[in-house]
Amino acid sequence: MRRRTVLFLILFAGLAVSALAWWSVDREARRTESVRFGNQCDRIAAALNRRFEMTAEAMVGARALVTTKDRVDQAEWSAYFATVEPFIRQGLAAFAYVERVTPARAEAFGREAVAAGVKPAGTGPAPGRDAQHIMTMIAPLAGNASLPGSDLAAEANRYEAARQAMLSGQPALSRPVLLLLDQGRSRGVSLFVPVYRTGLTVPESEAERENALRGWVVAGMRLQPLGDELTAAGDRQIDVQIFGEAEAGGRALVFDADRHLPEDYRYDVTAVNEDEAKGTRTIPLRVYGRDWLLRLTPRPEFAAAGTSRLAWVVFFSGLVVTGLSGGLFWSVGSARVRAQVLADQITRELRETEAELRRERRLIDTFMQSVPDAVYFKDLQSRFLKVSRSLARYLGKSNPEELIGKTDFDFFSEEHARPAYEDEQRIIRSGEPLIGLPEREVFPDGRVEWSLTTKMPLRDEEGRIIGTFGTSKNITALHQAEEARAASEAQLHQILASASCMLWQARVVENAAGALDWFLFIPRS
Repeated sequence: MRRRTVLFLILFAGLAVSALAWWSVDREARRTESVRFGNQCDRIAAALNRRFEMTAEAMVGARALVTTKDRVDQAEWSAYFATVEPFIRQGLAAFAYVERVTPARAEAFGREAVAAGVKPAGTGPAPGRDAQHIMTMIAPLAGNASLPGSDLAAEANRYEAARQAMLSGQPALSRPVLLLLDQGRSRGVSLFVPVYRTGLTVPESEAERENALRGWVVAGMRLQPLGDELTAAGDRQIDVQIFGEAEAGGRALVFDADRHLPEDYRYDVTAVNEDEAKGTRTIPLRVYGRDWLLRLTPRPEFAAAGTSRLAWVVFFSGLVVTGLSGGLFWSVGSARVRAQVLADQITRELRETEAELRRERRLIDTFMQSVPDAVYFKDLQSRFLKVSRSLARYLGKSNPEELIGKTDFDFFSEEHARPAYEDEQRIIRSGEPLIGLPEREVFPDGRVEWSLTTKMPLRDEEGRIIGTFGTSKNITALHQAEEARAASEAQLHQILASASCMLWQARVVENAAGALDWFLFIPRS
């Protein structure tokens, strides 16, 4: 009887210890998984924002190209796209320029379109539209050559987004549309950036913006490649769903990674709390005028890559080794500590990475704000990407941002700007740096300065040349001192030459006088 009691106590104690160990490890594993899931969700949201921001930045650059020239042709448009394509190509179907053609401008636009090889604007705006939105240039041209001449205003979602961008002066995103390529089989969204006749300055009122509108830079983005990029950002362990605004209320499906929902699926926002309780995370996002909702759910691959099974392993191990309760507690304690250390390590590494990024950016900003010499980074067209404050002051600007997108031709005369541009293009072609070059810098007002310049090729992560960077030290005072020294030396040489001639004449006279004295006083026999 006693042996049975002891056995019962051992079994009961083993079961109790195993149950306690399971509960403890399961709780820590859930917390760790929650942190890991949250980190992956944040990466997915950041990847979505980064993709649209990079595309918008490239479009703003295209707007600058359009506004700085009276007319940009298809070849120039394709060349610009080639420079930004490596950074925005994922999911991008088309990169186009669309001109707003009102009925009053239709005839003139028709003549210009024919001259440029673009289909005419047609008979007039579609019903309910105040103008046509005619595509005049597109890249990549391969596969899209038939699209120039298309009227984007004919489709309601594009027309709405175009007007929103026009009236707000900011980029605007359309609702999901069928893209014009692939015979309308690809679903996507269109991003519009307005282009005004006032250049980079946005008119103040909506009426002024509408009157000054010239057209739009438009990016058509496929949803499926964009969603695949977000899935990859979550290590393909998270089911990604994107919902946007629906005309009939609720949330309309924009993208579904595993495609198990129908395209007309509507998401009830009142189910957010239920989703959160089930482990699904919803993240509201504002994407260029559109309210999107990211709905992120862990896939089985997420659980398989985590520690959720550890609790059951501990539980069954505890049942097997009930006689080793002390060792089991140590094992559970160790597992708990490891789970805590792992979670803390992940959090610490993330914080250290963020701090390092902030520190590096602060160091770069401090350097660019404080360095006395001119420091600059340029793109493949020799346009300023980032400059030091000293260079901005040297060129008469109070803020370095005022130089972004400009070139040497905006500040110097052709006599200096042209050779400097050719030097930079030679560096881009050859990859060979230019070190310690004295440059004579001539300003439009005739002022001349001297600088000692070093220029190097600027490369991306893969080693491709994407521009140039360099430093210039003002040596005008040194050059002037060198010229003054050379002039002083020349004057000194002239004085010494004159003095040598006078000394020689004096010695000749002295020698002649001595000879005469000798002759007069010699005794006569």
